This record gives sequence, structure tokens and C-alpha cells, in this order.
Amino acid sequence: MMNPKLSVGGRLWLINALMSIAIVVVIDQAWRTLDRHRLAAESLAAVRLAQFHHQNTIAAHDSIRAEITDPALAGAAVQARIRTHVERARREVLPGDGQRLPKALADGHAALRPDIDRQLARAQRIADATGRNSENAAREAAAFRAAYVVLQRSMQAQAELIDQHVRLAQTNLDQELVATKQRMLLLGGLVVLTAVLLVALIGSSVRHSLRNVSGVARRIAGGELGVRTQVGSTDELGELGDSINTMAQSLESMIERLRAEAEADAFGTHLAEALEMADSETQAHAVVGHAMQVLAPRVPMELHLSEADRLHLKRAVQHPHAGAAGCPVDTSAQCVAVRRGSTQVFTDSEALNACPKLRGRGTRNLCAVCVPVSFMGRSLGVLHASASLQEVPDREWVTRFTTLGMQAGARIGTLRTILRTQQQADTDALTGLQNRRALERVVEDLQSGAQPYALVMADLDYFKRLNDTQGHDAGDRALRVFAELLRRVAGANGHAVRWGGEEFLLLLPALDASQAHEVAQSVRQELARTKLSGGVSVTASFGVADSAMAESFNAVVEICDAALYQAKAAGRNRVTVGAVASLGGVQHPLTPTPLQEPLPAE
Repeated sequence: MMNPKLSVGGRLWLINALMSIAIVVVIDQAWRTLDRHRLAAESLAAVRLAQFHHQNTIAAHDSIRAEITDPALAGAAVQARIRTHVERARREVLPGDGQRLPKALADGHAALRPDIDRQLARAQRIADATGRNSENAAREAAAFRAAYVVLQRSMQAQAELIDQHVRLAQTNLDQELVATKQRMLLLGGLVVLTAVLLVALIGSSVRHSLRNVSGVARRIAGGELGVRTQVGSTDELGELGDSINTMAQSLESMIERLRAEAEADAFGTHLAEALEMADSETQAHAVVGHAMQVLAPRVPMELHLSEADRLHLKRAVQHPHAGAAGCPVDTSAQCVAVRRGSTQVFTDSEALNACPKLRGRGTRNLCAVCVPVSFMGRSLGVLHASASLQEVPDREWVTRFTTLGMQAGARIGTLRTILRTQQQADTDALTGLQNRRALERVVEDLQSGAQPYALVMADLDYFKRLNDTQGHDAGDRALRVFAELLRRVAGANGHAVRWGGEEFLLLLPALDASQAHEVAQSVRQELARTKLSGGVSVTASFGVADSAMAESFNAVVEICDAALYQAKAAGRNRVTVGAVASLGGVQHPLTPTPLQEPLPAE
């Protein structure tokens, strides 16, 4: 054991010094080991690189010899190929000059270099003489072939020498790798052993010195965070005891903070689950109101949300019991929290930097919290709470209130997006009327409740002629005018649908064909009196049927369509009511009833 007269700091310093020395020794040995392995790897890489360049040099000379031996040694193409192989051979032989090679390889390389240069010079002269001086080219080619045999033997001998050195370098690297692993294992074992010994040594020394405070530490570890150790000295042990007391105090504070955060997390989780179950914005408003009551039973709160124009704000939710906070903000631009994009806490309504809209609310000063409500970066409104100065909210309450604003914005924004998407999917882009998809759901609801209905199918007369003579813009205006007329006639209970092209459909619940005929007549007459831009007028033909005429909606539509066809055939600009009769047990549309009332010719 270490000398007990040494202070704890002295003992730690001594152990650190010994550990540092051991680490330095281990690092030095590891560095040397890795350096030897690196040198072996570099040697192998240099020899392999020399082998690569030498093989490429041999291949280039073989290519030159093949070109020179070719009986068709003539022409610019042969000349260009010879020059290409010469340049390739020169590039391959040059990199070997600067490599760190064994002396035998370097000497062999140096001995071959003059012969290679002479041979490449001959090849260059052959290329220059090709096509211009065939005698010189043939003479140089003969000299090249004679020297090639000798040079080939020398280069092959050099290649075998390189192969030997490659095998030797590879063996050396393998051996060095094994040795490196052994040395690293040994050094690692020494480090571990040294660390174990030093840790055991300091553990024994410090354990002897800490017996006076271990009991307190165990009680704190057991959960008795209120217990404290008696600090009777100012040395390291006294500092340790004081540190334990500080740790216990910090643990108490941290546990309180974690408890508050857990409560906030639980509130956020429960709020998210409740909002997730809200299928409409009205239900989401109810969840927000209930959450306000959970947060503070007696603090006035309110949620202002933007209307369809996205500018003006309207109070959507207020505290169920404490009521609204009374914020007079009208637009998002007027709200400081919305402009700043973060939660704002005002501790005194009369402070210089307080929100101006807090002043003048009654006879007493107020504090307030404002949370911007947004969805995907777009402002939806603001969540506002106010109270007396004696009820200034703490940080945990502000955090939960902020959570309410964020999650309410996310859910309400999602519900609005879903609703807008559904409306776009169910609406005709040009006229704004419902499309077939939306009508199918309405019909399903009517048929499931066995509710009667009437159908009016309408088609603009001579619509193609209108497009051809007045242009497609005039045709689009006519469709929009007719659609607005149908929408107005359908009212709150009916449904106006663009069936396709210039065809429209009116679904009139609880009406029969006779009543629908009157509705269609009023539409027909008003449309005929309507003037488009330029004094152009349009008319429409109508077919009428009701659910009593057939069992299925498609069959009622067929009757309507047949009646519309009869109206067209009878001269257009009229209303025709369809009829059915039983033929062989199957219902067929027959000649429409003579409920036709065209406008007099103008």
C-alpha cells in the first residue's frame, strides 16, 4: 500500500505519473512496430510497382515489334501506331527510376535503360521513315529485330529478378505482420496489466481513506437524498465530503426537475393522443378547451384562429370555466408572438416592453403568455392566457402551454389540409361544382336511408357552336354562369354536379319528378334570359326522373338521359320528364311524358 502520509492528491499524482510513463513506453514500442510494418509494406509496394511498369514496358516493345514485323509496314496508320507504342514504352520505363528498389533491381534497371532507349530510338526512326523512305525503314527494322532478341533476354532476366524480389518482399511483409500482431498483443497485455495494478493500488489506498464517508454515500445511493456528511476537514477528504453533499443536493433538484418534465411529457402525450382522435376541427377545439381546464382551472385562456382569408383572427376556443382572456388582436400581423415566431411571456402589462394589447384590460396589472399557432411554417393563429401578477406562470407551465399551442396547430392544420384536399378532389376545377365522385357518396347516403330523390340532367344547347363562333373563353363563361345558377337553385339541401363536358346534374332529395320539373323549368327560363358578355345568350335542355322510376341510381340516370335526348330531339330549350313501364319484368325508359314547355321564340 502507498504511504498513508501522502495526501490523496499526492497519491493520485504519483499513480498518474507511473501510468503516464507506462503509456509512453507502450506508445514508443507500438510506434516502432508499426514503422517496421510500414517499411515492409512500402518495400513490397515499390517492387510491385516496378514489376507493373516492367511488364508494361515488355508489352510495349512486343507491340512495336509486331508493327515492325507486319508485312504491310507502310502508311500513316502504321506510323501512328509505332509512335503510340514508343510513347507508351517511354512512360512506363521512366516511373521506375525514382522508386526505392533493392540494389539488384535498381542496378538491373539502370543496365537495361540504355538498351531500351536505343531500341525506342530505332523504333522512332522507323516510324519517321515509314511511308517516305522504305529502304531506311527496312534497314532500321532489321536492326530493331536483331537488337530485340538480345534485349528480350535481358528484360526477361530482369522480370524474373523482379518476381523473386516480389516473393521475398511479400514473405517479409507477412512475417512482419505476424510479428506486429504479436508485439501489439504483448503491449496491450502490458497496458492492461499496468492499468489493473495501478487501479488496484489506488483503489486500496482510497478505499482506506474513504471509510468515514462511505456510509453516507451508501445511504444516498439507497435513496436518502436528505442525509448529509459532516465535513470536519479542509483536505481532499473534506472536499470529497462536501462534494457528496453537493451531489445529494443536485440529485434532489434533478429529480424534482425530472418529475416536472415527466408530468409535462405525460401532458404532451395525452394531448397528442386526444388530438389524434379528433376527426374534425370542432372536435379538436373541444380537446383544446379541455386541455385548458387541465392546465389551469381558473386562468382565462383563448385560442384565436385565422378564417378562410388567412388574415383575420376569430376566437375559436375559450376556457370552459375561466372564460376568455380578452385579447383584442384581429389579425396575425398584430400579434407579437406570431411575428416573432416564438412563445412570449409578459410578466407585467405595464412594463415598457409589454405587449400594448395587454394594457387597459380592467383596473389591475396582468401577466400573459402568448403562443403562436402554426402548421408547416404557416400561421394559423395564437393561443393566449392572462392572469394577475400574483399568478405569474413558472417555466414548466409555460412549457406545457407551448406544447398545447404547437400540437393544436399541428392537428388543426392537418385537419384543414385533409378537408381542403377532399374538397379539391370532390370539386370540378372550372365550375366549382361537385363532381361524380362526390355525388356517389351523397347517393349512397340517400339509398342507405331509403330517402326519395329526383334527378335533373341538363345539357347546354349548341355548345360546340358557341365554342366555334365565340371562342372557348365564351364557352367557359357559359359553363360557369350555368353552374352558378344550378348551385343557387340546389340550395342547402340539393346538389349541383358537373356530369361531364356541358352536361350537369341536379340531385334534389325528397322531391319527385313533377316537383323537379318545376325546378328545371325555372332554371331553363332564367338561363334563357341571362345574357353573357357581348349580348350572347344560351339555352339548355333538361331531362327529369326520380328514384321511384327505378331501383338503382344508374337506372334513374339512364331514364334522365333518355328524357334529355327526347328534349334535344324535340327542338331543345325544354324540359322532358322520363317514364318507365314493365316489359317482361324489366323496366325500360319509354317515351317521355309531354311535360314540355319551351320558351316562345324571341
